[in-house]
Amino acid sequence: MKSKLLKICLLLLLCVTFSSHTCSAQNGIVFIPESFDFGTVSATDSVVVCEFEYYNRSSKILTINKIESSCSCVSVDYKAQPLRMGESATIKVRFNPKNQHGRFYKPIYVYHNLSKQPTELIVRGIVSGKVSVEYLFP
Repeated sequence: MKSKLLKICLLLLLCVTFSSHTCSAQNGIVFIPESFDFGTVSATDSVVVCEFEYYNRSSKILTINKIESSCSCVSVDYKAQPLRMGESATIKVRFNPKNQHGRFYKPIYVYHNLSKQPTELIVRGIVSGKVSVEYLFP
């Protein structure tokens, strides 16, 4: 009985995992991961960095037109190179916790030629520590 229940749970987990990758690949681009959690960082820490790898699953050539972040505390580096089917590249995202406090959730919008709508990536986490008074009252 326990074995049967375990198999059903594993099957459901596989279905959910497969369906999420299928949805993200519908427009021909797949990001791994689609979101990144920095965990807890200190407001006095230096910039923290993560990477999003992306793959072209379309038969068309993939071109990143632009990438926008929702905050000046997030910066993005990438090479604007066309990718053929099966090729991959990386987007490097930097988050500066200075003058931030508490939970953060920052969307990053990737505009590309395979969809009229941008693909949304997320960086999140918690900034601990104090915000400087000069920042609050310039």
